[in-house]
Amino acid sequence: MNPIYNATIGTAPSDFATLRVRGDQLPVNDAFGTSLCTFRTDVQSGNNQNWSMVRGALEIGRIYHTNPNNSLHIKVTQPRTASQYNAHLFLRNYYNDGLKLSANSEATVVEQVNAFASTVLDRVGFFAMGAADNGWNALAPSGPWTRLHLVHEDQGASAPNFGFRGWMVNGVTLTGYSDLAYFGQWYDAADPDDNTNTVMAWGDDDLPAGAGHAYDNFEFRFVGTPNATGSAGTTEGLEMMRLRPYRATTNDAIEGFVGIGDWTGAGTGPLERLDLLDRTIRLRDFSTGGTTNYQSTTADRVLVADPADGTVYWRPFTDFAGQTDCDWTVVPGTGAGTNKLYTAYGPAVDGCPDGTDAVGIGTNAPAAKLHVATDAFGTGLKVSNTISGSVLAYGIFSDLNANASSQNWALFGKAQSANGSQTIGAYGLSNTSGTGQTFGALGEASNTSSGETIGVWGKATNTGSGKEIGVKGSATASATSADTYGMYALATNTNSITSVEGVHVEANAHDAATYGVYATATNLVTTTKNVIGVRARAIGNASNAANTWAFWSEGSSLATGGGTWQTSDAMFKDNVEDIANATDLLGQLAPKTYAYNTTDFDYMNFPHEPQYGLIAQDVEAVIPDLVREVHRPADLDSLGNVLNPALTFKAMNYGGLIPLLVAAVKEQQATIQQQADRLDQMEQSLAACCNATDAVGGHAPIPNTGSDGTPGERSTTASTADLVIAPNPFAESTTVSYRLPQAGAVRLEVSSSAGMQLLTLREGQAEAGAYSLTWNT
Repeated sequence: MNPIYNATIGTAPSDFATLRVRGDQLPVNDAFGTSLCTFRTDVQSGNNQNWSMVRGALEIGRIYHTNPNNSLHIKVTQPRTASQYNAHLFLRNYYNDGLKLSANSEATVVEQVNAFASTVLDRVGFFAMGAADNGWNALAPSGPWTRLHLVHEDQGASAPNFGFRGWMVNGVTLTGYSDLAYFGQWYDAADPDDNTNTVMAWGDDDLPAGAGHAYDNFEFRFVGTPNATGSAGTTEGLEMMRLRPYRATTNDAIEGFVGIGDWTGAGTGPLERLDLLDRTIRLRDFSTGGTTNYQSTTADRVLVADPADGTVYWRPFTDFAGQTDCDWTVVPGTGAGTNKLYTAYGPAVDGCPDGTDAVGIGTNAPAAKLHVATDAFGTGLKVSNTISGSVLAYGIFSDLNANASSQNWALFGKAQSANGSQTIGAYGLSNTSGTGQTFGALGEASNTSSGETIGVWGKATNTGSGKEIGVKGSATASATSADTYGMYALATNTNSITSVEGVHVEANAHDAATYGVYATATNLVTTTKNVIGVRARAIGNASNAANTWAFWSEGSSLATGGGTWQTSDAMFKDNVEDIANATDLLGQLAPKTYAYNTTDFDYMNFPHEPQYGLIAQDVEAVIPDLVREVHRPADLDSLGNVLNPALTFKAMNYGGLIPLLVAAVKEQQATIQQQADRLDQMEQSLAACCNATDAVGGHAPIPNTGSDGTPGERSTTASTADLVIAPNPFAESTTVSYRLPQAGAVRLEVSSSAGMQLLTLREGQAEAGAYSLTWNT
C-alpha cells in the first residue's frame, strides 16, 4: 500500500492537514458524557499512553499518562544548553501572554544575569507569568529568575537585570518599567541550612538625588471604599508608612529612611532614619523590674528636639546645670546636699533670679515666692511623701513667724503614718508677737460661679478601731482679751444658686466612735468669759430668711447639761400681744403617730423608731406662722455629679407650740374657775330650795323673783299647788311632779336663790295633764 500523506475522516477531504477528522459529520456519542466525541485515543487497561511531538531527530515534547498514575503530563523533552536557552513550556493566550515554565539548566551550563558573581542561575522549577515574548525576551538571559516571576509587557529602557541577586531563588520577582521587586527568602551562601532571612527587596537602575524625588519607595497603603473620608477613599489610598532610598547628591551613598504618615497626601518624603510626619511616639512600658526594665540610673544622655524642624538630638544632661540664664542652679560638689536645684536665692545679681524675685509655674506674673497657676489640672500642687521611723512627717509644712498686726496664716497639709502615731489631715500653726489675729488653720473660699465652695474640707477614714477626726482645731491663748478660735472658716459666694459651706466635714469609720465635728471648749481660769464648743451663725436676707439656718441636723440630736436655750429677752422684741383663742387653735390640730420613709429618703438620716407629732401641712392650715418651706440643696460628689437631688419640703417649729399651750392652759383655767363659781351658786340655791316650806308644811320651790321680790323673767303662770317635789330636801335624787291646766310650751328650770339659772330639766311642747320626772343631782 502506498503511504497516505493526507487522510480525511468525513466527506470533505483537505490538503491542509495530515489528518482531518470531521466530527460534525460522524457524530459518535462519548461514553463519559452527553457531548459528541470528535477525536479519542484508547489503550488497554494497564498500559501507558503517549503522544509525542518530534522535529527531525529531536523530540520536543509529549503529552502522556503512565499506568497506574492517572495524572496528565505535558512535558518539554529538551534541556537548556549553552547553545539553546529556549527549552521552555508555554501556555499562551491570543496575544501570546500567559505562563512560562523554564527548563532546568544542565550542570555544565553557567548563566549569569548581571556583574555579581553570585547571580549564577540554576533554574529548578522557575515559572513566569504575564508578558508576551517582548516582555520575556527583554530579560537577559530570558527569565524567569525566581520560582515565580511576574513580567510586565514593558520592561523599560533598562531591563531590570541590574537588580537581580543570586540568592533571589525561592520567592516572587516583579519586573517592569526598568524596576524590580522581590519578595521571598534570602539564603546564606556559606551555610544555607537554617540561615535564612525573609526579604522584601526593590531596585532602580538610577536613583535620582534630592528630596524632590517622590518615587522608588516601598510603601504600605490602606484603600477604603471610594466614599471613605480622608485619603483612604482616594485613588491612591492612605499611605501609612514609606521606606525611602535617598541620597542628597548623585555622588552621595544611598541611605535608607523610614517615614510614618501619609507622605503621598503631604507631597513630601521622610528625610531621616525615622521620620514622623505627624503625631508622636508613645511609650507604654515603664516597668522597673524583670526582663523589660527600661529605666537607667547610669545613662547620662537626654534627647532634645530642634524646634525649627523637629529633628531630635542628644545632649549630656550635665549641659543643663548652671545655664547662662541662671533660671536654675545646681549645688556643686559631691555627697549629701549636692546636685540640688535652686533659684531665686541670694543677693541681687543682674540677669539672674535672686532673693527678691518670685518663681511662677503656669504664670509669668507670680504673686508669691512660688505661684502655681493651672486651668487644666484639678490639683495645683501635689506632694507624695513616704517616711518611716519616729521622725515627724509632713506632706506640706508651712512655718510662718510674723511680727505684724495683719492676719498671719500657716498650713500643714496631708500626712500618712503606718506606725500608729497621730495622723492629721490638716494642721496649722501660727506664731505672732503683734496684735493681729492668730489662726491655727483658716480656710477661706470665694466663688463667683455655680460650683461648690468649701472653706475647709476635712475627711478622715479609718477601717480599724482607732479614733478618726475629720477636722480638729486647737487654739490656746494666755491673754484674757484675745479672741481664740479652735477653727475659723469663712466661705463667700456671689452666686445665689449654689451651696456655700464654711466647713464641710465627713468622717467614715469601720468600728470606732465617729465624729463629723468634735468640739471641746475649756475655760482654764475663773472668769465670766463665754465658753462655747460650737458657735454657728447664719445670716440671710429678706428673700431667703425663711431658709436661713444657723444649725441644720439630718438625724437625731442629743443635748446634755442645761438643755437648749433660745434668746427671749424683752429688749429684742416688738409688737408684743397676748395670744387669744389658743384653745380653739389647738383643738383644730390632730396629733398623729407615724414612721419616716427611710427607703426613698435614706440620705435624710431619719430615725427608724415610731414617731408622735403633727403633719406640717395640717398645722400650716391652722397656724401658718409655725410652718415654713425648706430647700435642701443637692448632694454632689467631688466631680460635681448629683448623688441626691435637691429637695423642697415643709418644716415645723414645734417650740412655737409652747406659748399656745401655755395660753390654752390659762384659758382652760379661767373656764374651770367660772364653772366652779356656778357650782357654788347651785349648791346654795339647792340648799335654800330644799329648806323652803309651803302653806301646808310641805316643801315648795322658791319662786323666781328678782332682788326686789318681784317675779323675774322666768316666773311660771302655774300655781305652786301644780308643782310637787318629793322627797324634799333630798341628797341624790327626787321626783318632780307637775300638772298643766292646758296645752302649750313648758320649761322646767332650776335657779339659784339669786335668780341665776342653774339647770333646765325639761323644755318643749306638752298637752294638758299631769307629768313627773326623776331629777338626779
